[in-house]
Amino acid sequence: MRSALSIEELPQGEPDFVESGLEQIDDGLHVRTPLAKGHQFTLAVACAGRGSLRLTVAAKDGGGSRVLRCDGVPVRQRLTSAGTVRLDTSAEGDASGAVGWRIDRYPSTA
Repeated sequence: MRSALSIEELPQGEPDFVESGLEQIDDGLHVRTPLAKGHQFTLAVACAGRGSLRLTVAAKDGGGSRVLRCDGVPVRQRLTSAGTVRLDTSAEGDASGAVGWRIDRYPSTA
């Protein structure tokens, strides 16, 4: 999962990297990350282990909830609002394993 989210491969001073982490599914993910105005961001979340978990993303311009299978395959979502984004997970049923996440600033094409 670390390689799927490119957590291990972070060069020092990577300008687009914002934040990442890894937690046990049982503990849940409860992250509050401030996002800078004038930028877009990419969120990647992966779950590895058994079962599935519910991911809830809440941001100033909306959010939503979805169920992720714990198969190690990351899902990605664009974040466009400034302010604090909230990420929360909870195990579905008897899910076990780990959940990892990463937020990067979306590269500018200008």
